[in-house]
Amino acid sequence: MVPEFFQHLELHRNRAFALQIEEFIIDLIQKEVLKENFPLPSSRKLAFYLSVHRKTVIKAYDRLTAKGYVYTIERVGFYVNRSRPAPRGFKPYESKINLSEDYPDISLSPISELGRAYRRYFWKARNYDHHLVQSTGYPPFRDTMHTYLVHNRGINCTYEEFCVFYGYYTLLLMTVFSFLRKEGAIVMEEPADPNIRNVLRSMGLKFITVRVGHQGINTTELEAICQKHQIGALILSPRNQYPTTAVLSFGRREKVVWLSRKYGFTIIEKDFEHEFIYNKEVPGTLKGEFPNDNIIYISPLSKMIPSLHLTVLLIAPRHFIYSIRKLLYSQRNVILEQSLNELIREGVINLFSKKLNKIYKKRRDHIHQFLKRQSGIFHHPPQTGLAFWIEFSRPLAIEQVRNRLKKEGYYLQNPAHYFAGEHPNNAIRIGFGKSLPEHFEKIWGIFR
Repeated sequence: MVPEFFQHLELHRNRAFALQIEEFIIDLIQKEVLKENFPLPSSRKLAFYLSVHRKTVIKAYDRLTAKGYVYTIERVGFYVNRSRPAPRGFKPYESKINLSEDYPDISLSPISELGRAYRRYFWKARNYDHHLVQSTGYPPFRDTMHTYLVHNRGINCTYEEFCVFYGYYTLLLMTVFSFLRKEGAIVMEEPADPNIRNVLRSMGLKFITVRVGHQGINTTELEAICQKHQIGALILSPRNQYPTTAVLSFGRREKVVWLSRKYGFTIIEKDFEHEFIYNKEVPGTLKGEFPNDNIIYISPLSKMIPSLHLTVLLIAPRHFIYSIRKLLYSQRNVILEQSLNELIREGVINLFSKKLNKIYKKRRDHIHQFLKRQSGIFHHPPQTGLAFWIEFSRPLAIEQVRNRLKKEGYYLQNPAHYFAGEHPNNAIRIGFGKSLPEHFEKIWGIFR
């Protein structure tokens, strides 16, 4: 039976039903209409009462659980959680929205689907500790990932040439260290991810930077460096360079591979934007196009939710995969692998990826049209990813802008952090994954 107060809930089609149900229940809890430990109606009964799909109610309940308003008892139901007032003098941490990063909108991601799958497998294995963590991983997940690489990434490889790890930076840095020669150097794009550069610098390792333009890395400059220095590896982002979002042109792709063959260095390909691609002319992965060349491919399984972002795919020669496995394969989260295996095989990941791609393309197009109407700026609409690289025609008082944004609850990365040497003071990176177009327009007023 559904409590009578749900008759006051009127669902409107201009907003997601799950959000309206969630907000209605939160309002009842805050007004103390719903008391502590009050049992909420089952998802099936409430869905029938409101004439919505059961998955809509489940999504609302999952969001309430994640926010702490509701707790669940396995195989019993959902209950109102008791309120916990903050201790005296307690000041909650106020997190600021990071405008510079291309974080996706978590509310649109398949968190509920992954959570339900994880709970189901955890429930089955809770009495068997050795099922929770194994060194060998979950074999069906390995088979699924091999098929996924062939069909979704266009990469043909054997089982001995790929593996799945957890932790992007750990794996990337171990790969870099493996290809350092005694007197060799690592070549990086400029600008680039400051985290990688800072770690290399702190370790006292030698790295050389090559400028990046609208068509990607400057291959003429790269060739000149190869003629003067012994190069161990090139860290390259051909499909979405961080932070400029540049896509490496076809001509430069071939030139980079040719230089790798001639001078014997390894290309470490970072592919972070394989999901959100808005232009069909964007080329595929280097590893897929040049499978027999000296290219190591590193990419997250998905950026849609954090646990998938941390799950990293590595494709490399057999001897290298074998060495890495001995170091990093000591423990595996089999429950997570079982859950991901189910979502991939049932098409959930692919379905959400297509859905989000349409949403983000619409946001990108709206922001692009807005920026075209602004004077004194230069930008290219990103062909992939969830961020814009915007250049101003005049120097930007970046610290003043950052302080104004901070007062509004936003954080903007100082562009100087992207550069190892001299840097321009007229360029910024702004992500749009978590920002609605109207929010972007409001934020833009601070820059003017």
